[in-house]
Amino acid sequence: MNASPQAAPSRDLLARWLRYLAVERNLSLLTTGQYEREAIRLRDWLEACRGRDMVNARTEDLSRFLGDLARSGLARASQRRAFAAIRSFYGFACAEGLVAVNPAAVVALPKMLRNLPKVLTVQGVESVLAQPDVTTPLGLRDRAMLELLYSAGLRASECLSLRVADASMAERMVRVLGKGAKVRIVPFGAVAHRWLLDYLERSRPALQRRPCEWLFLTQRGTRVSRITLW
Repeated sequence: MNASPQAAPSRDLLARWLRYLAVERNLSLLTTGQYEREAIRLRDWLEACRGRDMVNARTEDLSRFLGDLARSGLARASQRRAFAAIRSFYGFACAEGLVAVNPAAVVALPKMLRNLPKVLTVQGVESVLAQPDVTTPLGLRDRAMLELLYSAGLRASECLSLRVADASMAERMVRVLGKGAKVRIVPFGAVAHRWLLDYLERSRPALQRRPCEWLFLTQRGTRVSRITLW
């Protein structure tokens, strides 16, 4: 089957663009191949559905194309990859003076959907909190850590970075050093307060081997690591 006469301009432009991606942009063969497939998909769609060559495409053509991709069930990440290729192609064509107006300039990228995090049920939380054997110093420490993590909503790294001086038992608050070295004061509940107090009075003195500022200690009297916490 012979290619239509109007397909020639886009085929020549595609070849020049691919050379540009490989030589000047130094993109990998994998990325260049993906971009080529997306551009060819657009070219074929334009010819079949709009009767146009790529150099004559309009903004509404590209919007309709992306809409068809979405309606076909293509994942949003794949839609965004397709549009990244299209935007690159028309940016090159515009810079080379082969198209007067970039039809992709005002087309919006499909937004990525964020999956909601999976959370424990109330029963699941209670089951986790009840796991440590609180009759032992380490079990009591673990229960205090879990209760504080849950009550104050701390990250693992924030919990492990706490010093004894960071916990105000009278006010039921902890001074937390978070991301970006930002400090915040976080309250915690009565249940966490009770377990933390038990840990400070009965467990931590048994674990401490030498003066140490960290709030939660290992059996050797050192700071609890992330691996230990997990």
